[in-house]
Amino acid sequence: MDINLPNTWLKVKLGDICDITYGKGLLTSKLLPEGYPVFGANAVIGYYSEYLYELEKLLISCRGANSGTINMSPPKAFVTNNSLVLNFPAFEESLSKLLFFFLQACNKEKLVTGTAQPQVTINNAVELNIHLPPLNEQKRIVQKIEELFSEIDDGIQSLETAKKQLEIYRQSLFKNAFTGNLTIEWRNTNYNLKDYSTLIDHYQQIREDDFLIKLQIWKQLNKKWEKDQSTIKPVKPSKLKKIIESSKNGVLKFPELPNSWNYVRLGFLIEDPVYGTSKKCDYESNDGIGVLRIPNISEGCIDSTDLKFAYFSDEEIASLKLANDDLLTIRSNGSVSLVGKTALVRSTDTDKLFAGYLIRLRPFKQHVNGKYLHYAFESQFVRNQIEFLAKSTSGVNNINSSELQSLIIPIPSLEEQNEIVNQLDDLLDTNRMVSEQLEVEIKKANHLKSSILTKAFSGQLVPQDPNDEPASVLLERIKAEKEEELAKANKAPKKSGKRKIKTTKDDEPAQQELI
Repeated sequence: MDINLPNTWLKVKLGDICDITYGKGLLTSKLLPEGYPVFGANAVIGYYSEYLYELEKLLISCRGANSGTINMSPPKAFVTNNSLVLNFPAFEESLSKLLFFFLQACNKEKLVTGTAQPQVTINNAVELNIHLPPLNEQKRIVQKIEELFSEIDDGIQSLETAKKQLEIYRQSLFKNAFTGNLTIEWRNTNYNLKDYSTLIDHYQQIREDDFLIKLQIWKQLNKKWEKDQSTIKPVKPSKLKKIIESSKNGVLKFPELPNSWNYVRLGFLIEDPVYGTSKKCDYESNDGIGVLRIPNISEGCIDSTDLKFAYFSDEEIASLKLANDDLLTIRSNGSVSLVGKTALVRSTDTDKLFAGYLIRLRPFKQHVNGKYLHYAFESQFVRNQIEFLAKSTSGVNNINSSELQSLIIPIPSLEEQNEIVNQLDDLLDTNRMVSEQLEVEIKKANHLKSSILTKAFSGQLVPQDPNDEPASVLLERIKAEKEEELAKANKAPKKSGKRKIKTTKDDEPAQQELI
């Protein structure tokens, strides 16, 4: 903030108006399930038997990705050395609140240094330029900011609540779609539907017929290849894998479906799943073939903005090629909520291949609508199955191809699948547009808060009072108190002798993580 300030204000260094120290190191093994809160890099990370500070403290996160984040510790808290602690004179309680707002708005380029490992040092913080208003104006500024922020935060909370309600509505759409309630009227005007008792046999037969067709085509191509070998050697179709049958007890726990529907294992609706390539990809080989990875699976679609490349043989391309309405699903991730997330492949994506943490699911298109399956994967009904199978205590959650094939999908006729997709497209588009508009309003509200802070620390938010004691007098008083505290510290008796450190077999701090 390089601006002209009112005459009664001062530009000072942060170190001129407060003492700055690191929090204390604490072994992770010392954390307790209850006690006094321990504040880490950006939040309470546990509890401890002691506290460092009676009152809340203004903190600056000083290590890692959170460097430069401004926080207030809870009262009676232990603050770790992942944060700098700002200590103000006893008579200046309003100053910590003022700086809490100022530090959020100031330019942090000189505060946060380092690229690979961002950090804030005490020296960086001490040298940070601060706009210091008179004491009484500080109080007026803080009061006005809190008043305006309270109104804005109430508005943001209402917008966030509306977004959550939209997500609830979205899931209710999926629930109605995959229990047949969304298309009740459509079924009432379409009477020529397969009975559920023959529908499941129909889907089981599809898979076997598809395999026999592929096997016959392979035989013809292989016979031709053996004669001239001028083309790529055809790959023989793999034998059909056994698909786990659904138990009657398992199905009985699921919602009741219309008579023309049935629960079918996913494996009967798709070709055998295919894992992606394990070949190393990079940004340099951009004359190779684009390879889709987990970051390219975004909001149900393929996002090719962050694409890596690699070179492949004709055989590899034939095995990993994509087709319109294929599904790519994430098979492994640290976040279980991402495992099983799918993206629907469109014609613009079929020039790319896919990497090993993705699995290709190819529906039998003459009987199954690929987008219907994609929406089914978004439903809570299927998500519950995926997360039950994928969840792990090791930190990496995973679902394999056999488990994917075992998922139970509520399935109607192809005609009704198409109708469900059409209705969901319209309803979800409306839902998405409203959600995006809410997000725009939330960003506007946060921008308004930034504008308020800019006005506040340029002397434009509240009126100046010519009777206010100028900031220069306040600064002299702060300096006097700091000098008094320093003199007291110098007069205090110093302990002599070397400190003896006791260690036990259980202590070994070098082998434990400090926070």
